[in-house]
Amino acid sequence: MKWFWSRYRTGILSSVVPLVLIFLAVKLFGVLWDAAAALNRETFGSAFGHWAWLAGLLLVPFLVGLLVAWKTFREVMLKIFSKVPVLSVLANFFLNKEYVERVTDGGFPEVVFRHTEDSWSFGTVTNELRLPEKMSEGELTDWVVILGPPTTPVSVTAQMYLRKKTTVVYTGRYIKDTAITTASLGMKFAIDPRKFSKPQA
Repeated sequence: MKWFWSRYRTGILSSVVPLVLIFLAVKLFGVLWDAAAALNRETFGSAFGHWAWLAGLLLVPFLVGLLVAWKTFREVMLKIFSKVPVLSVLANFFLNKEYVERVTDGGFPEVVFRHTEDSWSFGTVTNELRLPEKMSEGELTDWVVILGPPTTPVSVTAQMYLRKKTTVVYTGRYIKDTAITTASLGMKFAIDPRKFSKPQA
């Protein structure tokens, strides 16, 4: 019986918080949906309504960036999610001070690399490390961790690859540019070959 209640308490602690968060998120979504429906009936049929919705959509990334860059907000969110399974891992990364500062300062460079024999793709370098040339043997050489090819509409949901640094070409762009290109389905993909740089062996 003691074993049962021990597991039961663990289950409660692990599931109640996520369920409460989901419940609150659903309720909040319902309130916002009702408000949007009311606004839609009043304004969306007019030219002002169209522009208002467009302005709202364009402001969402700015507001998210503003909140994430706010130290107090990050600390509160980390305290809230630090005990929630799975979410704690994501929160500790995306709300991490070093991560936020690197994204803000353009600390994750974009690269292009050969994806298949007949095609090239692009991605973001998130880390650099020294590993054996043939992975299991050989002299140490520079490798990079690449987040790519990006998947629409969010570039950071891509797979990760390890590639030799000498096999990639730096575009002179950064993770923010990669995110815009991915969200626009490639329509905002403007790169300048004059800014390309290739690491030397």
